Amino acid sequence: MGTFIALAHPLSSRTLPVAVGGTDSCWTPSAPRFRAPFEAWVRQLAATATLTHKGRAELSALRSHPRESAFGSTRAIAELANVNIGTVTRAAQALGYAGWTEFQHEFRARYVASLSVSGIANEHALNEQSAEASLARDRADLNWVSRSIPADDIRRVASEIARAGRTVVLAQRSYAAVGIALAHNAAIVGYDVRHVADPATMANAMSRLTERDLVVAINSWQIYASTLYALRAADKENIRSILITDSASPALQALADFHLSVPSEGVGFFPSLVSAVSLAQAVVVELATLDPERTTIPQTLRTPVGQLRSHAH
Repeated sequence: MGTFIALAHPLSSRTLPVAVGGTDSCWTPSAPRFRAPFEAWVRQLAATATLTHKGRAELSALRSHPRESAFGSTRAIAELANVNIGTVTRAAQALGYAGWTEFQHEFRARYVASLSVSGIANEHALNEQSAEASLARDRADLNWVSRSIPADDIRRVASEIARAGRTVVLAQRSYAAVGIALAHNAAIVGYDVRHVADPATMANAMSRLTERDLVVAINSWQIYASTLYALRAADKENIRSILITDSASPALQALADFHLSVPSEGVGFFPSLVSAVSLAQAVVVELATLDPERTTIPQTLRTPVGQLRSHAH
């Protein structure tokens, strides 16, 4: 776990952490409640939520049978807790989620993240691991995106980028690929969008932003401390922010001005990037339609490859 030092830019009063002698932290003592270890998170839900007697019976069942709760159907959960399906939905709503699907999405992500390497291996041993299973999982994730994310929400992200003076896209580790694609394609169609992955680079990039600019944080699977600090710094400086994540936690989502939830569940040991990449692609497609003159590709970039080769000779 890396050590964080708060850097202050000479032209800015804000401070941001950077990792020194290690990597960006995923778990910190000062992290808010949505970053608590899995069992502590479930206990805190039980302690703070206002639930009926049946709702508490359901939550007790979730604590006692985390795997079944993470992957089971609504009916299976109801049978497990000896309640009806309506109680399952109402209990999830009482915990601050739109419904059982949203709560289970968060529950499953936290449960899987809590497992050790051997635990993950045992978990995956119970399910098919193959190329076919991986493709099927990705198709299911894409179907979820198509059903659950309104096109207007995607257009809003594109509009926010379009009206920003500059946009910094913060995306790390595997999800850096998503951030690179979003920033690269947005730049192609004429917008000042930059991807950063390193916490130190992030601190420098954030220090130059103003109220006219935008921060887009893409963070799934494990929530990095630098993502949290960047969103908080943006809020403090009145810089607009957008969060794209697999977490349905209201506490996490509240850090950003706007958020989009995408699934990251894959097959094997790796998160799936398909949904996030698809969403990034949809955003830049919308972005390209907002100002056709701005996004016109210069004729020099349309030169066929064959002509380029002939000029080279």
